[in-house]
Amino acid sequence: MKTYEDIVKAIHRRNESLIYNFAGKLKREGLSENTIKKHVDNVSFFLNEYVAYQDISENENEITLCNAEEGIDLIDDFLGNWFTRKAMWSDESNIKSNITSIKKFYKFMQSLNLISKDDLKYLEKEIKENKNRWIDTVNRYNDPDKEFDWNTRD
Repeated sequence: MKTYEDIVKAIHRRNESLIYNFAGKLKREGLSENTIKKHVDNVSFFLNEYVAYQDISENENEITLCNAEEGIDLIDDFLGNWFTRKAMWSDESNIKSNITSIKKFYKFMQSLNLISKDDLKYLEKEIKENKNRWIDTVNRYNDPDKEFDWNTRD
């Protein structure tokens, strides 16, 4: 049986391959090196620090962790909760930057037929419906003059 660490390493290797190819696509589109680096950093953080550790299920025969394709379903929790709490640099600008990067990444994934058009539409709908809430949450969380309670954030 593969160990937890083996599975995480395998997911990270696959993610790095996807991210490398994503960066190549961005370069072919003519984006600047700084812009490419920002998108790569955002997507790498999302996939390798958040997605890879979600939906962990363990039974006597198998350990299962989320892959990049499944990460599309996690955008709301990532930007509406986890990123705000765990990333010291979380602010409105970085929420918007992550939205752009993640959307570009999943458009790239769809171009490879790794996710469906419906999956991409789902992501776009999630972003449209929740973007303002994510921004409001991070702004209130980072406001030193306000007391913040995760239970009453919406």
